[in-house]
Amino acid sequence: MTDASPRTPLSRVIPTVVLVAAGVVVATVSAWPIYQHGAMVQVAVAGGALGIALAVLARMLRWPWFAALGVALLGYLALAVLVAIPGATASLPAALRGLRDALFGIVLGWKQLLTLELPLGDYQTVLVPWLVVVFGGGFAATAFGLRPGRVGLLAPLLVVAMVGFGAAFGAAETGTGLPLPGLDGPTVRVVAIGLVTVLLGVGWLALRRRGERAAALARASGVTTGVDRRTGGRGAILRRGALGAGLLVVASVAGAVVAPAVAGDRVTLREGIDPTIVVTRIPSPLGDYRSWFDTDAFDATLFTVQGAPAGVDRVRLVTMSTFDGTRFQVDTSRAERFQRLADPIRPADAVPVTVEIGDGYTLPWLPIVGRLESAPSFEGSRAGALADALYVAPGGSTAIEVADGAALPLEEGDGYRMWVAPDPGTDRLAATPGGDVRIDPGLFPQLTAWADAAELPRTGEGLLRGVELLRDRGYLSHARADDADAAAWVAGLQARTDYRFEPSFAGHSTARIEDMFRALSDQQRNAGPGAPDELLVAAVGDDEQFAAAAALLARYLGLDSRVVLGVRLADADPMAGVRPCDDGVCTGGNVTAWTEVRDASGSWVPVDVTPQYMRSISRVTLSEVPPEQPTVPDDPQAEVLEPPSATSTDTEDADKPADQDAGVPEGLRRILTAVVTIVVSLALLALPVVAVPIVKATIRRRRRAQSIPEVAIVSAWEELMDVYADVGIGPVAGGTRREIAAAVERPAAGRLAALADVAVFAEHPPQRPSSEDAWAIVDAERSELRGAASPFARIRAALSLESVLHRLGRRAAHPHPTPKGPDE
Repeated sequence: MTDASPRTPLSRVIPTVVLVAAGVVVATVSAWPIYQHGAMVQVAVAGGALGIALAVLARMLRWPWFAALGVALLGYLALAVLVAIPGATASLPAALRGLRDALFGIVLGWKQLLTLELPLGDYQTVLVPWLVVVFGGGFAATAFGLRPGRVGLLAPLLVVAMVGFGAAFGAAETGTGLPLPGLDGPTVRVVAIGLVTVLLGVGWLALRRRGERAAALARASGVTTGVDRRTGGRGAILRRGALGAGLLVVASVAGAVVAPAVAGDRVTLREGIDPTIVVTRIPSPLGDYRSWFDTDAFDATLFTVQGAPAGVDRVRLVTMSTFDGTRFQVDTSRAERFQRLADPIRPADAVPVTVEIGDGYTLPWLPIVGRLESAPSFEGSRAGALADALYVAPGGSTAIEVADGAALPLEEGDGYRMWVAPDPGTDRLAATPGGDVRIDPGLFPQLTAWADAAELPRTGEGLLRGVELLRDRGYLSHARADDADAAAWVAGLQARTDYRFEPSFAGHSTARIEDMFRALSDQQRNAGPGAPDELLVAAVGDDEQFAAAAALLARYLGLDSRVVLGVRLADADPMAGVRPCDDGVCTGGNVTAWTEVRDASGSWVPVDVTPQYMRSISRVTLSEVPPEQPTVPDDPQAEVLEPPSATSTDTEDADKPADQDAGVPEGLRRILTAVVTIVVSLALLALPVVAVPIVKATIRRRRRAQSIPEVAIVSAWEELMDVYADVGIGPVAGGTRREIAAAVERPAAGRLAALADVAVFAEHPPQRPSSEDAWAIVDAERSELRGAASPFARIRAALSLESVLHRLGRRAAHPHPTPKGPDE
């Protein structure tokens, strides 16, 4: 079935094409931060142009809707293969895969946008959703805009949706603020995009309304006479333009002033898609450190690394920077959300490094050589699944496999290749100054006392000195009991020296770390000043405890720190307590932990913390002298002491300024900010809804209050004309009152026109009953029109500005009205 509607006039085609084309341009500017690649501009130009052209062609040729949609789908598939999917034109199989990705991308491509790290570039199929926006949105907006009636109003809404793509799928940060005092909230780009979008929609609506009015006048002139087709002159046009421009200026200034005061963190769709909930459910990898040294795991092959460049001698499994008083864990705060890596950008001097997973590694954490800056190339039967499930923390310090809302462990046979640049080897840690204490000293009295007694300066050099003391006065032990599970690592150490097993507890909570520093302080006090190092060995543990202790010591000295679990590929110390991997083959016995500290240049510097195992513990006790006259208590009582409440330390709380707690609580401040934001936003949205009826009611009340009957009757006529203008009855401009009444074809208009002419031109002035009759006619006509209209039409009439613009036009056309006779 074809469209039997008349041909679309150029007065409707040209504004619609300009609106949609400009909308594509604005949407491209809005979405540029998502891609930052020339390919997205190419897709915008091709997709927007073809979508607009197909919609215009379908309308001009009066295609049925299913034919237009079929041609549009074919055009979309062709464009997807040609410009949106890299490599799809390389061969026939690649083109077929491109068609498949184009179809699936309509539904599944949006999640890929939300899980990849920005910018996306032209990685895989990330441009498919963008093609859907510019092609599909351009086609639909043009098709609706070319149709007559209310359905055409969907065109500017679709343009707004196209522009909103960049805001919905972009990053939460908006950039720098406006370059004006006090306007440092929204960015210039965001404000400009919003203003241009509003101008496009308002301009198109104005042109469309003007074209429809002209067409209606042309149709009316063919069936009736005496219709005034004047628009009120240039003065009226200028006044309308000035009114519209003034409203836009007021709205823009109000938005620019109010937004910085009430704006909070911007929330986008990207904020809700991340694997952090999976990360938080996984136990602390540092807490399971000792499991690597069980006999079954000690010699099991975890992975094999080949091709590491010079200076890159570490493979990191997990980087942990959050300490809650019980464990170090991966940071899952907003600044550290995991994302997927998109366009693989290889450093100029990078070399390929291959990693093959062995049978002893079953964790979801991806072993990273150096730093993961680009997406690795996976190999094996699960290559596609692993590539789609990989999420990386900012900075490439940690990567995890997550699929279907759960961790995806690596398996034997999985492999990948990553590009790694040589390590420049810069280290400014010794010269890095410290700062304010980043832990609560009240929770770490033993650590604080030990650091102060050692007179460690608050610098990187002081930290290195403190870590050296910890390692020299610590003793390596991976187990609590010398049993079968500990046999492998004990035998390894005994093969190198006369190692004597010492039991040690697992865990790295505040209490466990405090016990270590208490043992060190007690040993130092018992041994006395000047005691040799052999008598100062007191703290028993392994990398789990010593890495946590070094990280907390760094924070006490005012330095940024974190803990890393991984392996070393090389080590200059042949007697290291935890050996490096042998020719790139890494086993459970090679797993270690170290502390990383941020130096003056902002780089993270690794600090080894494994304690020594050559000198065993020498327990020194002070000699005790019993009292000469011991006393016995008369009534001994044993009190049951309640255990202290659980405490935790949080470096984020320690970093807060002291004066923050003295003001409004953070939770209450956020609630108040949200309430103020909602109230102000609703007030701004409701302003035109409230203002227009108030203005109309004020005008109506002033007209009714006229004390002179003649003026009251003329005011009733003006009120009736405003009622007709708001409900869309016309024409209501030009001609005498009787001519206007005949044009609107309403009996009430004819009666009131006759009554007004008599009031103005009769020999004797009218009396009060006549003015009351005139207003009764107006009230009855308004009630009749409201009763016959739908609820939507009544709301539209109440908010319409036609009566206000009509009055301005009448004043411009007749600045000094003169009485007219009834027959003029």
